[in-house]
Amino acid sequence: MTRSRTLVAGLVVAVAASACQTSADERDAAPQEAVPRLAVADGAGVRIRDSTGTFTTVAPVPSGWRVESLIWSGDGERLAWLAVQTTTGTTRVGEAPVTGGAVRQWTCDPRCGAVAWHGDELISDAAEPVDTVNRYPDSGSPQPLQLSGLSVDLGGDRPVLSLLVGSADGVFVATAAAPGGSSAIHRVNADGTAAGVHDTGAEATPRHGTLSADGSQLAYAVDRTVTGCPATETVVLVDLASGQGSPIAPPLSAVPQFVSDLWFDEAGTVYASLLEGPGPCAATPASRPTASATAQVHRRDGTVWRSTGARARQGADLGDGRTALLTGPSTVAPDGVHGSPPGALTLSDSAGSDQVLAKAVTAFAVAPS
Repeated sequence: MTRSRTLVAGLVVAVAASACQTSADERDAAPQEAVPRLAVADGAGVRIRDSTGTFTTVAPVPSGWRVESLIWSGDGERLAWLAVQTTTGTTRVGEAPVTGGAVRQWTCDPRCGAVAWHGDELISDAAEPVDTVNRYPDSGSPQPLQLSGLSVDLGGDRPVLSLLVGSADGVFVATAAAPGGSSAIHRVNADGTAAGVHDTGAEATPRHGTLSADGSQLAYAVDRTVTGCPATETVVLVDLASGQGSPIAPPLSAVPQFVSDLWFDEAGTVYASLLEGPGPCAATPASRPTASATAQVHRRDGTVWRSTGARARQGADLGDGRTALLTGPSTVAPDGVHGSPPGALTLSDSAGSDQVLAKAVTAFAVAPS
């Protein structure tokens, strides 16, 4: 998860309900079975695609900005997103009701790392002051979420805290390893009290957290702590009732591999999009070439991954054997993924057929059922 910087300014942008416009020529053919509501972001705006294939604009995306992630609130009534200015790297947190109304945005200096819903409240992580989690109330300026009960001390000379994934029962945060220790995952309740749920046994901090639909399982990726070659070392599946983790090693490869996304299907099986970078790893920046690569989708089968044959850098389960996949290449180097151009959002079903739902997409999210 990308580390963040201080949140220094709040900017509220009022957008009238009438700004949520539906374009008649943006209706695509609906499949035989209704597709759940989807939030998609492209170069023009953050939009909702309903089950008929009609798109409604929720918020514009200014020129020179790109939405990197989208999340629905638990009640399906609001959307939040993280946008980055492509020339400077400055980020903004945005939030808006899906039915139209005021769009709120807060500028970060220079970056916010992630956003999540903490119950019905939007939060983001920050690194200056070190290890701050900011909450965004319905009115007024962002405020720090006071945290207690973590297994590490906050406020030191290095960042140790990052958001992993949000849920209705509390947000999950990852803490970096203390000297001689290992990283850990905590669940933070509404009052900021944290309780440990899993010790990773690794030095690297968990990334790409995702929860199963029933909330009983959490999956995350761990990268190797090797300078210049932090390839994904393993994906871990955690039983949240016991806190026990089951590692799933990436397929054998002669080049570095990176997880670009993790998700569960409705049966609780975890999937991973894996990207291969150019190799071998090298110690000097001059010998770290970049390459264009397309992620391959794998399904967990016991302690190994099995290729599904699909190619996508992000996925989400839609039920009834259907999956939403964000396709297209990514730019990869031996030290990680360096970005992805907009891609096509497709619907893939169990029969192997694909249907394009939206084009030039930078991020998407499936509405809660």
